[in-house]
Amino acid sequence: MDLAPGGVTDVALEKGPHEIRLTPGGSIAGRVVDRDGSGLGGMAVRATVDRAEDVWWTRYVGHFGAPTAITDAEGRFRMAGLAQLAHTVSVDAPGGWLRPAPQSARPGDAPLEMLMERSHVLTGRVVDAQGEGVAQASVLVTWTTASGQSRQTGNSTGPDGTFALAAVGGGPLQVQVKASQAGPWPYKLLTMTGVQPGSAELVLRLESSIALSGVVVNADGTPARRGSVWVRGSGPRGSAQSSLLRCDLEGRFMASELEPGEYLLQAMGGERGAVAHEVTVHVPATDVRLQLGRTWPIEGHVVSGSGARYTLHFLYVEGGERKSTGHGSSGSEPFLLWVPTESPGTLWLSVEATGEYA
Repeated sequence: MDLAPGGVTDVALEKGPHEIRLTPGGSIAGRVVDRDGSGLGGMAVRATVDRAEDVWWTRYVGHFGAPTAITDAEGRFRMAGLAQLAHTVSVDAPGGWLRPAPQSARPGDAPLEMLMERSHVLTGRVVDAQGEGVAQASVLVTWTTASGQSRQTGNSTGPDGTFALAAVGGGPLQVQVKASQAGPWPYKLLTMTGVQPGSAELVLRLESSIALSGVVVNADGTPARRGSVWVRGSGPRGSAQSSLLRCDLEGRFMASELEPGEYLLQAMGGERGAVAHEVTVHVPATDVRLQLGRTWPIEGHVVSGSGARYTLHFLYVEGGERKSTGHGSSGSEPFLLWVPTESPGTLWLSVEATGEYA
């Protein structure tokens, strides 16, 4: 029967029996083809309702799976009994094929054409200038499908610098290599175009380049193992640049893709409560040392009603300048406040009541 799903709302169980009226359903049809226009049989095509949260019964029906049709020998499909709503139509990709981009359709629309493309394998190795494999490099592959859409896939290299991508388009491909995780990365961004899949193993050789390097240390001079450095500035072409560099276990940081120019560095992290350190440098710059400031912990407890809210304000003097820091809590909780100053000196404490809990 070609009937659409339906349901009722505001059901009172004691007032049954209840009547559910089903309305005539619609259908979505189309054809799955390859790049030559030949029909592909045996392909599973699914239709799911767009914005199903707007219609409660579509969520319920969704628990039992989306309507599915299997293409015939000519690649044709038809899904009947659909509600008069917008649907997303997708094709499951069996081995050796790439999943085509989903299409949107409503029952009664013109037949769809779902274009499938063969998948290919791309293997290779990322090496440095000496030919040694580079581990943890991110290899990103981009190509344009026969329907004009851009697709991407990627993976990280193994300990010996090798990689394998099994679901790649037919080319030509653009292959890009960059760091797969934040941290020291002493290489330039590599981009190679016109690559054809399925050929001999691809060798991607990286060029060393260090535009900025240095170390972040705690107030006592030990490496800031959990440190990080915000880099903000602009190169000679006026393009604003901002990036976050993670430190390694020795507190070292490195950046390779910065244009020459003036940049503001802000070191953060390290020991709990450490104060950020800012410095301006001219790139290229190496052996930059950033030392996090010292903080002093202030612990205590405010005696008040159990439901009272309050805000603590600590005032202190640093470099002849009066500064403030605050902490909000309730009367039932102790407080721990880190005062960011090299020497605590004299502190002034004020307590401000800010309301009560309901």
